[in-house]
Amino acid sequence: MPLNPQFNDNIIEFVDDDDNIIYALGFDGKLKSTSNESGKLVLKNLEEDYSENQILLLNNVLTMLTKTYTKKQFAFREDVRLESLYYNQRDKKDICYISEISSNSNITGTLYHPITSQKYLYSAGNIVQMGNSYPTNLFAHSNHVTGVDFTCSFTIDFLINANEFEIFCYGNSGKARIKLGNLVIDEFETPAGGNLFFKKYQFNGGKANRKITIQTSDNFKFGGIKISDNSSLSKPISTRKKAVFMSDSFGEPAGVKAWNSFVQVFSDITGIECWASGLGGTGYINPGQNGRTNFQTRVDTDVIPYSFDYIFLAGGLNDTGDAYSAANFRNAVENTINKIKNAKPNAEIVIIGNWFPRAFENAKWDEYQYILSDIASQNNLLFIDTKDIFEGIGYIGHEQIDAIGNGNTNIYVGNPNYEDSTHPSTEGQIFLGKTLAKKFISKKIQKIL
Repeated sequence: MPLNPQFNDNIIEFVDDDDNIIYALGFDGKLKSTSNESGKLVLKNLEEDYSENQILLLNNVLTMLTKTYTKKQFAFREDVRLESLYYNQRDKKDICYISEISSNSNITGTLYHPITSQKYLYSAGNIVQMGNSYPTNLFAHSNHVTGVDFTCSFTIDFLINANEFEIFCYGNSGKARIKLGNLVIDEFETPAGGNLFFKKYQFNGGKANRKITIQTSDNFKFGGIKISDNSSLSKPISTRKKAVFMSDSFGEPAGVKAWNSFVQVFSDITGIECWASGLGGTGYINPGQNGRTNFQTRVDTDVIPYSFDYIFLAGGLNDTGDAYSAANFRNAVENTINKIKNAKPNAEIVIIGNWFPRAFENAKWDEYQYILSDIASQNNLLFIDTKDIFEGIGYIGHEQIDAIGNGNTNIYVGNPNYEDSTHPSTEGQIFLGKTLAKKFISKKIQKIL
């Protein structure tokens, strides 16, 4: 059961017909020389081999098998699985005991580290206090997307030397996924009502160094970590590149947990820290509803205040209505790009083609796709074509469209919460993220070579 693909130092390697490594590509845009010594892969300036990890349960003991990897680079392997690795409840208990969420702390001791303690590596969002007075001032969330009805997902990483820890959280139906290293060990949802809660994890094997990741969704509020006396908690170091995806409801992500979104899957594959600036109903022109803003306006609030190495623009579907012309669309895209280039001259802009996984045709779709490609070419920008990602018709309850469905769209499009044959399912989000990562890596190679 493979884990999510892992890249050492964001390196992709390439081989000749005899499976000899001939060069490697780093996301710093530089080619790195490589060689094989006694069958062992050696990457210049890297300390670790490029490897694939597998988790096995042998005699009820959780075991990691590391396999040195010297064939076909990871992103294009057909057998790579992006689905997160889960164990059933019995297997989870072999790793740690997970308590039910409780209104009382179940850890003896006083080592509570609040959100402001500088012990946490926050990523994938702009982290702020939830409020200014008790108890909301104890909790953190992200507000990097402009929209009066929207808050964002984010990630918390920390290192512990302990046998147990407890998450302090706010009761608002927010969701969290917990990872031990790269292994998903739990998902939970906080009760509604605004009360305060604790979630405890106690590991088998005693006190040890462990890396913990909390991925959030649905407006989860993080209140810090509590550990036992004589234990410690510290902040990891990160040197990852940073990107923002400006998109519509696909990037919120509509009806899907944030850790399954195409933005997070893209991040998992490439190793790039990715922020999701996704707002349903918006586009380069269309501002959406309820205080939301279009791409041109959102550049001022969701891009310019932050430091990004890559800026991905993924939209256009919501600009295909009768109220907007192709000329309006071209002008809006050009204005968005020019604003970014003037404010962030060192950032690399990537334009993603307008995906349109509907069960009916829109006459503007091909024209808009050409406009995006043409503008990318004129500005020497990477363009990722998404025209052929989704095929066929998806069925999610509309008998007048198709009661069966066909093509990959029958699996990848359709959500129980969105009866419109447009939004990707969880499987569709994972597929989209995987496909975009492959295309991005391929485009980077072509541009450098």
